[in-house]
Amino acid sequence: MLQWSGTRILRPHELDAFLAQAVSPERHDPEQDLETEALDARGLQLASVLMSGVDTAMFANDACGRPVPWEHCCPWMFFDGKLFQSKIIRSKQGRGQLLSLCDGQTELTAKVEMMRQSILEGPVLPPSGPVLPPSVPVLPPSVPVLPPSGPVLPPSGPVLPPSGPVLPPSGPVLPPSALCFLHQSLCFLHQALCFLHQALCFLHQALCFLHQALCFLHQALCFLHQSLWSQRGFMNTTSNEVGE
Repeated sequence: MLQWSGTRILRPHELDAFLAQAVSPERHDPEQDLETEALDARGLQLASVLMSGVDTAMFANDACGRPVPWEHCCPWMFFDGKLFQSKIIRSKQGRGQLLSLCDGQTELTAKVEMMRQSILEGPVLPPSGPVLPPSVPVLPPSVPVLPPSGPVLPPSGPVLPPSGPVLPPSGPVLPPSALCFLHQSLCFLHQALCFLHQALCFLHQALCFLHQALCFLHQALCFLHQSLWSQRGFMNTTSNEVGE
């Protein structure tokens, strides 16, 4: 049914199992403790793919300012893993009739069929307004259409605003005070990073000075060592001459 690069991703009975569990009243029953006798590996894979897609969609929704309300994005509002396992096992055992998956409820069956049609063929939107007849008469093909001879004048009547209500933006809008606070916070963060950079530069210079001091101390110790060895050699030579 649904394919990608020639590989079938979702089969019809699997889509019916997804939709049937989404509209099932058992999902909203807190006293219903559904236990599955076995787990279907294909069902686990499909559930994992669904939750991964939901996670990506929620991330995109948050990045766009949450045009879809949070209560419509909660996975527990439309998916239950145990109930989905039960539905997909029933659909594989030859009892995958849509009416059977909806527990014999015709209203849920009609709702699932409408959702399946919207997924496969796209939603059918009603017309936004009445269909008005064309104001210009349609001429037959034999009659040539001549351009207007005079200048095209703008409409003499006033331009009316749209008749529908102006809806506010669905996403959150930050007030000016919040924007100012955000700008000040970013400036303070920039200053803190600059101060940290200067502190690291000062630490680097201090380490370089310490390295030079250690090198100078090393050279002084080497010179002292050479002086001691020279003095010791001179004393040995003098003692030998006195002994002779």
